[in-house]
Amino acid sequence: MLKQERALHTRHALVRSAAEVFERHGYVRAKLAEISAGAGVSPGALHFHFENKAAVAATVQAVAAENLRRAARTATRRPGLDPLQRLTDASYVLAERLRQDV
Repeated sequence: MLKQERALHTRHALVRSAAEVFERHGYVRAKLAEISAGAGVSPGALHFHFENKAAVAATVQAVAAENLRRAARTATRRPGLDPLQRLTDASYVLAERLRQDV
């Protein structure tokens, strides 16, 4: 189990680092070596988890989309809210998440 936890931790660190590198340099100028260095792992570890830069970017997008969906669901779960208030709450939560999390 420890091996799986370590692999998940590495993958998470790579996705986070990739998001930061893409934010800083854009997709085209982003380098896999910078992504792996930012995650504190070797380039080989990056290639163990991802085939190429496109696969890394696709995962960054998928993780971000899921995080935003989860945040929106959480914001709108309070009982008794009318639809407009649910939309307002979700908008605030999503805006804050986008501001804070690359």
